[in-house]
Amino acid sequence: MQIPVMLIFGFFVTKLVTLQILHCDETSHTYSYIRTKRTITPIRGELFDRNLRLLAISNHNHRIYPAYELTCHITGIANIYNEGLAGLEYQFDSLLRGHPYQRTYIVSDAGRLYPDPKANLTTLTFTPSVVLTIDLDLQQILEDELIRRVHETSALRGWGIILDPWTGEILAMAVYPQDGHHNPIIQEQWEPGSVFKLVPLVAYLEHYNVNYDSTFITCDTVRIANKTFKDPVHHPPYTFKEVVWHSSNVGFIKMGCSLDPYTLYLEAKKFGFGTPTGIEFPAEAHGYILHPSDMTPVDIATFSFGQGVSVTTLQLALAYAAIANGGYLLQPTLVRGIIKNGQLHVLHRPTIIRQVTTPEIAAKVAALLEGVFDHGTAVRAKIPGLRIAGKTGTAEKPIPGGYAKERKIFTLAAFLPLPEPELVIVISLDEAKGGQFAGTILAPLLKRIILRILSLEDYRHLWRQYAIEPAIARGEQQY
Repeated sequence: MQIPVMLIFGFFVTKLVTLQILHCDETSHTYSYIRTKRTITPIRGELFDRNLRLLAISNHNHRIYPAYELTCHITGIANIYNEGLAGLEYQFDSLLRGHPYQRTYIVSDAGRLYPDPKANLTTLTFTPSVVLTIDLDLQQILEDELIRRVHETSALRGWGIILDPWTGEILAMAVYPQDGHHNPIIQEQWEPGSVFKLVPLVAYLEHYNVNYDSTFITCDTVRIANKTFKDPVHHPPYTFKEVVWHSSNVGFIKMGCSLDPYTLYLEAKKFGFGTPTGIEFPAEAHGYILHPSDMTPVDIATFSFGQGVSVTTLQLALAYAAIANGGYLLQPTLVRGIIKNGQLHVLHRPTIIRQVTTPEIAAKVAALLEGVFDHGTAVRAKIPGLRIAGKTGTAEKPIPGGYAKERKIFTLAAFLPLPEPELVIVISLDEAKGGQFAGTILAPLLKRIILRILSLEDYRHLWRQYAIEPAIARGEQQY
């Protein structure tokens, strides 16, 4: 005998297909027990860092984030209805929810619920969990130092990313103030300023044989069409390498204007600017690159020093990673693998999107960018015995009719250690006080981050590689 019905047991509403009577005494009309099938909504899957430390776990209807302030802009959040609302919780919502399944129970005449020993348990499954590429140790360092520098400079906010240039894995991604609904590293685009000079530099070296020691510019001003551009500080004639080291706008305008607009445009596109990276994260910003058919001579000039274009921080990190790894643009990822039924299935394999330049050109660019730390705008971030390369950028914020001279985004992109970099770091502060240029604002921050990373056991080999004692790092802590 079968009776359609719905039962409520405790806090769970049982969607009952049937009640099957197993024993019936027709004279007394009493039942010893019945069998019931109920639909089970599985507990939401967990999120882990790359070392299997918990980032998100469910307790009944509550989602718990043990490292919420560190990772909320990455994990996002889920509500009490088991629905992902933002971040990776939203991106992998269907996977983390799992699939409802049916279990058969025995209901005694006292109302107790027991698993049916005769039921087929093969339908029992565990909800998959997601293992991220994030390293909580690096995440903690990046977040701590970012918060410290935001307060020191009275900045509106700050953000940063640490990337593996050989795999495309994101090892850390910090934002302050934190927001579980928004990640500016992936979801915001902004004008980058001089960190974008990587694009015309690579394009110029691909088309011209350059003597680094010959004079490249003789003055600190240049007139393009009806507009005059000048470097922020007066300087003597610069050689080509000094143009790069000291980030001369006039020098980079000369590079850009000597190239065809389509060449500059295609170079930017090769590096991935103006195109979403395809990372597994919702609402990724695309960035913007003006089409060459619409470029005026002034547009070419401003393009050459990172004005009139927009990028995301992730795109910048991948572009510098391409120089660090010898010329290859990689597919970025936040997901290392999936845990299914207790087994880790590694999903990510390093994926090359395209070759953006030759290893020879990449090596030349890396050598020039190393001079930025040895002799140029990032010299304050130099660490004795550790070879670092990169570029600073100070971008005025666009406003209707022009740019706000006193409202700037400061950025520093770096990769280390040369000759085989293992880390790419990009950091930014929004409207920081205490300096006019990124080298002044961000050098102390980058230095602290690197020194703390090198104190971790997994990264101490970077010191030993160059026979530098960690004690030197402790001596540099005044920054």
